[in-house]
Amino acid sequence: KSNPKIRYTSIHETGIFPTGRGGVEEKGDFNNILNNPIKYGTKFNTYEPLLTEKSIPFIKEFNPSLVIVCAGYDALSSDELSNVLLQPDDYRKIS
Repeated sequence: KSNPKIRYTSIHETGIFPTGRGGVEEKGDFNNILNNPIKYGTKFNTYEPLLTEKSIPFIKEFNPSLVIVCAGYDALSSDELSNVLLQPDDYRKIS
């Protein structure tokens, strides 16, 4: 948020995590945060464009020397923590 040398982007279910945070209006002190909240029941056809058209370009324009990826599996349809409906094959497509 307050370090201009760091960029952060997240695709996450609205109201689940991060609690009370993660809205599109949160951009960081240096416009270095991009949140992509998604709705209950989101499938890959909605998730993929957020990744390929928003999150990846946001990171690429920063020209980072290091990228750290945290790919939580709570977006899987079988995970009880969230209500996102990605399938195992969707993770293969992402990677």
